[in-house]
Amino acid sequence: MFGRGRARRRAQLTPQVVAIVRGMLEQKGMAVDFELSDPLSTAGIGLDSMDILELLRAVESECGVKIPDRHWGTTPPGTIDDILDIIAR
Repeated sequence: MFGRGRARRRAQLTPQVVAIVRGMLEQKGMAVDFELSDPLSTAGIGLDSMDILELLRAVESECGVKIPDRHWGTTPPGTIDDILDIIAR
């Protein structure tokens, strides 16, 4: 379970990350209704692998966080919840 500081940080970052995802989807002409637990992939929100990398770059830049290298390769985050868990650490 999350510690209080981590949970607070996650809560603070959630609106910002959701806005980044919404903006990305709007820019691509895609539906912007989603849940934090929906898969990022084409089976869910509709992002392909390059879109997910672009999303991670935007999150790092706009949220002022560092996403560890292991999440950029073969094991990218699968949901927005995953991204929030990673950046709240």
